[in-house]
Order: sequence, then C-alpha cells, then structure tokens
Amino acid sequence: MGKFGINESRFYRLWTKGASFVSFEAKIKETDLYISACLDLSEQAIASIKRHRGPVEDYVRLHPDFQKTLVPYPLSPKMSPIIKTMVLSTKKAGVGPMAAVAGAIAEYVGRDLLKECDEVIVENGGDIFVSVKRPIKIGIYAGDSPYTGKLCLDVAPDEGPLGICASSGTWAVS
Repeated sequence: MGKFGINESRFYRLWTKGASFVSFEAKIKETDLYISACLDLSEQAIASIKRHRGPVEDYVRLHPDFQKTLVPYPLSPKMSPIIKTMVLSTKKAGVGPMAAVAGAIAEYVGRDLLKECDEVIVENGGDIFVSVKRPIKIGIYAGDSPYTGKLCLDVAPDEGPLGICASSGTWAVS
C-alpha cells in the first residue's frame, strides 16, 4: 500500500472544517469513506457502499485480470454501471480500471446521498466527490513540502457535482 494504506492513519481528516456540515465515516472492508453532509447519513452510506461494492467484487471474482491489469480494460455491454464508469475513466488516463475504484465508489455513494441531502462531500483514499451549494476550499496536503497548508482548490457550487483525485490520499475542507 501507498503512504496512506488501508491500516494507516488518515489524520488529514481531522483538518476538515465546516460548521454547517455533519461529518462521519462509513467503512466496509477496504472502503473507508469520510463524508460531510447536511445530516448524518451513516446508515444510508453503508447501504450504498454495499450496493456499489457488490458489482465490483462480483466482476473481480469472475474476471481476475480486471483487478490486476495496469492498462486500459476493454468495455463490454454486460458490465454494470460502476464497472463501465471505471473502465471509461481509466481508459482516458491509460491505466488499469482499479485506479478508479476509490473515485467510483465515492461518486456513486455521493450521488445516492444527494437524494437525502443537497450538499455532500465523500472522500475515499484521496478521491473526492463534491456537490455543494456554496463555495468551499479543498486543502492540499503535500507531506513535508512547504506547500502543505498553503494550497487549496476553490470549488464553486456551479462546478459540481465533480470529482477530485489526490494521489496522496489527503484533503481538508474549509
């Protein structure tokens, strides 16, 4: 695993601010989401994770090469929507489909939660789904670099929903 593997601290989550957001975690197996929303949607998040992890787990079980390949994977009409999303997004980047699994889960769970709440931020290992009604800043953690705490992404409400990927697995909202 990378710097922030499955069993490692995600201390950057403590840096999030946003008095109007309720923040909570939702975890199943390797999926470890940090969610900020207008209310605690923990139960809905867990149900959504289960609903979207299932097709990924099933596809990997039937097609083990899907999990291991580091190159774009061929699209098939029989793929579930989340698998198609992973295949299409990683084809653009020229990498294997599992590079998109964290972002895909964050997006699909985020879209489910938007049915209950009009603002949702879902972080999954540095991949972030954002849908907000007001401007926010997404802070960038850059390790020991002097840029840590000094750089952020300004996200305007009309830009979302959108996805943000940070290879270091770090973010903060203010």
